[in-house]
Amino acid sequence: MTEQRPTLVVVVADLHTNSTIGLCMPRVDLDDGGIYTASKAQRDYLLRNWRRFWRDVAEMRDEANAERVVVVVAGDWADDNRHSKAQLVTVNRSVIVREAVRVLEPAREIADDLLIVRGTEAHSGQSGELEETAAEMIGATPDPATGQFSHWFLLTEIDGVLFDIAHHPPTSGRRPWTKGPAAARASAILRAQYLEEGARVPDVAIRAHVHYYQPGPREPRPEFYYCPPWQLCTSFGFRVGGGGRIEPVGGLTFLCSGGSYTFRALRYPARRVRPWQI
Repeated sequence: MTEQRPTLVVVVADLHTNSTIGLCMPRVDLDDGGIYTASKAQRDYLLRNWRRFWRDVAEMRDEANAERVVVVVAGDWADDNRHSKAQLVTVNRSVIVREAVRVLEPAREIADDLLIVRGTEAHSGQSGELEETAAEMIGATPDPATGQFSHWFLLTEIDGVLFDIAHHPPTSGRRPWTKGPAAARASAILRAQYLEEGARVPDVAIRAHVHYYQPGPREPRPEFYYCPPWQLCTSFGFRVGGGGRIEPVGGLTFLCSGGSYTFRALRYPARRVRPWQI
C-alpha cells in the first residue's frame, strides 16, 4: 500500500510591500527613473529573514516528503496607505504591483497553489484592487466561485483539514494579558457562527491585521491563530505605544494528512536595541 504523502500549508500576512518599513527588494526602480534603496532594517532584518523563512519552508517540505505546498497570503500584501503617504516608497500603482510580485517570488517558486486573501482597503485599495491585480499577475489560484484571483474570505479543505482564513479578526487584544483571551474569544465567535448555520466548524481559523502572533486553545474547534507580520512599527504604531518592541516576523505552517495536522510557527526575533549612553 502506497504511503500517503502530506500537504504543507504555509500562511503569511501583512507584508506591506511599498511601505518604507515593509518587505522590500534592495533596489526599487521608480517610474520616473529614480531609485529607492531599501533601508538597513529592510535589508538586514525583513528581507534576510524573508529569504530564510522560505529556505526553512523548503527544508520542512523535503523532510516531510510533502506532496504539495499550499501558500496563503492573508492580506495587506501591497500598501498604498490611504491615511498617510509619508512612509510609502511610491504612489505609482504600477510600481506598487510590480514590486509586490517581485517580493513574493520565493513563495511562488515553492507553491503548488498560491492563494491571495484581500486585506484592508486603506492599504490595498478599494475592493482590494492592488492585491487582485498583483494576484492575477503572479498567477495565483483563482476563487472557483467568483473567478477572481484573490479572496475576501477563504474556506478551504486541504487534505481533510478545514481552514477558515481572512484578514480581519472579529476581536483582538493589545495587552500582554489580553492577547491569549482574545484568540479564545475569536475562536468562540467563529464557532458560534458555524454552529448557528448548522455547518461544520473549521479545524483551523487564521486572521492577520493586528501585527502580532498569538495562538488560541486547540480545543474546542476552531484552533485560532493571529498571524505574525512582516512590517516594522509604523508612525501610527508609535502613536499608540507599540514602538518599544519589534514583533518577530514569520509565518504559520501546517503539515496536513488525512484530516489531522501538526503545527509549527516559524518566527525570527530582531536583535534587541541597545541603549545609547550619554
